[in-house]
Amino acid sequence: MGRHKTTSNQAPHNNGDMIAPPTLTPRQAAFVKHYLTGMGAVKAAEAAGYSSKNSHDASWRLLRRPAVVAAISESHAALREEGEVTAKSMYTQLARDRELAIQLKQLNAAVRASEIQSKLMGLLVDKVEGNARHGITVQVVKFGDTVEPPLLESKAVSDD
Repeated sequence: MGRHKTTSNQAPHNNGDMIAPPTLTPRQAAFVKHYLTGMGAVKAAEAAGYSSKNSHDASWRLLRRPAVVAAISESHAALREEGEVTAKSMYTQLARDRELAIQLKQLNAAVRASEIQSKLMGLLVDKVEGNARHGITVQVVKFGDTVEPPLLESKAVSDD
């Protein structure tokens, strides 16, 4: 009858009425940090100190640990929230920039700020021309409301 050691990254601890979230080990935290930079899971495991020989298995296991999944999800949620605030604050900053440019009689800067605001709102869309072959799918992203996510339009291009 061997003893089974329970660590904080395996299951939440019950602290009376509250359940504490699982914590990450230093290597798991390093994995999450590298993974969030856009590095693939295997490369992130290697960068976190897992051996290159076992990094594929380690990354597979890490992406199934509740604490690691929760840390990645929380970071993604925070980034999404920042992105929403950034779009709104960008629009507000452009309005301020436009007013300052008008006060300083820098009309080119004022027009440019208005142009960027219009693009941000989806009122102006840059024209894109291209010649595609071999059944490539082209996606055009239109940035509309700062509250709604961008609209995606896919258009299949044929060889005709």
